Amino acid sequence: LAFFKRKGWLLEDTAGQPQAWLDPTSAEVRAMLTRAAAELLRRYRVDGLHLDFVRYPDFRNSLGPDTRRQFERDRRKSVGGWPESATKGAIFHEFVRWRSRQVTELVADMRLTQRREAPGAWLTAAVYGKHPACLESVGQGWENWIEQGYLDYVLPMNYSEDRTLYDTLVSTQTRTPELARRIVGGIGVTASESRLNADDVIDQVRVLRAHKAAGFALFDLDTTLEREILPILQLGLTAPATRRKRP
Repeated sequence: LAFFKRKGWLLEDTAGQPQAWLDPTSAEVRAMLTRAAAELLRRYRVDGLHLDFVRYPDFRNSLGPDTRRQFERDRRKSVGGWPESATKGAIFHEFVRWRSRQVTELVADMRLTQRREAPGAWLTAAVYGKHPACLESVGQGWENWIEQGYLDYVLPMNYSEDRTLYDTLVSTQTRTPELARRIVGGIGVTASESRLNADDVIDQVRVLRAHKAAGFALFDLDTTLEREILPILQLGLTAPATRRKRP
């Protein structure tokens, strides 16, 4: 963290204090991350790269002085009344679009790097499930990432114990065939937002399958998942077709 602070690569809060978060608006940060991706893809026979935390931490904590300077530089015009002016009206919408572009540029750079270094490898990302709300809150315009071909799959973190909410999220995320085939639905088995038993997991997998999502991802691999959930799924839900009992 101290190294990144010396480099000036950390996102500032509204008081100008560095946070434990790399600044997505920094061209140097994006270059460093894409170099790291290139090294991984070039030196190791990986199946792909997964982008986690490819976003801002939240909205309020991306309104530091350095962010303001870069925003004003790109728009070629100063902004008065900062940071309150960035939270409402025309400036808010302009700022949201600008923040999203910063994250999108990183994802696009990662795609170019992957295609150059390891054609055929996958590029995926964990994303907030509520779109377009997540575009405003954390700068993740992930539907556009799918449309532009920047990612092979997105993994919405739909971590909830509420079956109705889960179905609503997945229904929106898979509302077109183009979106559905790129969605690997996140299931929060032991996430901070949810604690699921085997029956709950099976229900959520069935929701994803009913909406023709590409697949599912279980968060996270701990002893609960390993000992209590996976053995149950292997009895039927994820068993090879030849082992499944006929109804």
